[in-house]
Amino acid sequence: MPQTLTDTQLLAQYQDSRTAVSAALIAKGHLEQEIYLRMEVRGAKAIPDETFICEITQNSVYDQGSFSPLLEIFNELDLNTCYIPEHTAPVPAKWQTIRVLALARRYGNAALAIVEKARIPGPRNLNFQRRKER
Repeated sequence: MPQTLTDTQLLAQYQDSRTAVSAALIAKGHLEQEIYLRMEVRGAKAIPDETFICEITQNSVYDQGSFSPLLEIFNELDLNTCYIPEHTAPVPAKWQTIRVLALARRYGNAALAIVEKARIPGPRNLNFQRRKER
């Protein structure tokens, strides 16, 4: 079909498609904001539905330096599983975050508060897809 168009018609259709895409992206943004708002009002991370999966995902990173108070809370055996002390000048101490999270849950409120203070939330993403039919 594009080969039968004049140059002017081709460029006009291209402009029309750019306008349509722009309008669709604006509409998509408004719908996403409404989805986030509904989840926030409900205190939810998903909108339950039989046809679609719609949920918020958010990965966090942790400020390693903020974990240092855990040195006073975790026992020596547990520290050995999650903490690698500084061993040479250019290599700083390192915490194994997944293990720290598991141990903090076991140790309770004081450890959990330290971990939460160290958490740096990443961007929220909307996981949206049609459920597979059975």
